[in-house]
Amino acid sequence: MVREPSDFYFLRMAMLVSERGTCARRQVGSIFVNKRNHVIEAIHAEQNALLQCKDVHEIDRVYCTLSPCIHCVKLLLNTSARHILFCEEYIHQDAKRLWKDSNREWSYISKNTILGKLN
Repeated sequence: MVREPSDFYFLRMAMLVSERGTCARRQVGSIFVNKRNHVIEAIHAEQNALLQCKDVHEIDRVYCTLSPCIHCVKLLLNTSARHILFCEEYIHQDAKRLWKDSNREWSYISKNTILGKLN
């Protein structure tokens, strides 16, 4: 049995979490993963996840269905997170520029790629 890449696995988890989102405009899912590949907290948006996180200095990667907005990136820059992975790009690019200017990784992986690996 071949295991799927962990990035795909965690992005699928973020997609599942997004299904419980309560935002009327867009359902966004976000989970945090530490360096040992353990999920730290799974909530449906970055800000809520940060509020629930016991230690923001444990965050290594952030998996989101939608790339974070500028406000969420500003919050995430105050954590130890080094990498944001997502499967849909937010329309505004300010957040991406700010994150990358801080020498952190910003990665898009298409839903088709993630879901295609399951078949």
